[in-house]
Amino acid sequence: VLRAAYRLLKAMCTDFPLMQTELVASIPLFVDHTEANLVSYDITPTGCINACFKDNRTVCAQVTEDTVRQFVRLAAQEKAPRFLRFLRMITMPNDQVIKRNQMMVLQALAEKEAALLLYNDPQEQAERKELIEAQDHIHHPRGRLVYHMELVGLLSQCCTGKNAQGEMLVRELLPLSDLVQQCLLPELTPALRANYMLLLDEAYLDTDKHQKEVATS
Repeated sequence: VLRAAYRLLKAMCTDFPLMQTELVASIPLFVDHTEANLVSYDITPTGCINACFKDNRTVCAQVTEDTVRQFVRLAAQEKAPRFLRFLRMITMPNDQVIKRNQMMVLQALAEKEAALLLYNDPQEQAERKELIEAQDHIHHPRGRLVYHMELVGLLSQCCTGKNAQGEMLVRELLPLSDLVQQCLLPELTPALRANYMLLLDEAYLDTDKHQKEVATS
């Protein structure tokens, strides 16, 4: 019954800003259901929540810190990409940055190390290489490799828009030497390499250019 209700709610609020706004008050209830076993091939509570926030800056600006922290906690527990996709959605709806949300997401991630599946040490990178060679991102779209790819994309998105505080937090999570080493690994998929390059640009290179322009002006 709950799955059917979520299918209906998702259909009602998809591309319908007024219904999205009306459902904001019910988001805490939907978030509570994310821990229930309600995942099926076509609907999850997270999918319905995503539909409530998708491309609606006004609704995204109302997301609470508790909701963000709960999604990060769920991401840490389950390593499910859908939780990170929600966090990406609320940081930049319609390609418009919401710095408040960027900082809430980064702070929650920084406080929950288990959510940071970054494959930084050689043993972890060997594990990731095996997943890539097995095309795990294709055969298991809800698996750990896709989660990792979403995480790198989320970190880069949280630096978008000259967010100096966000850039500093990301640098603490992924120092330049580690990031460059990751970019040079030959086994990365094109999508993962693109995410790493975007992260390098947003957290380091673009900021350096901006600082040089200010210094010489």
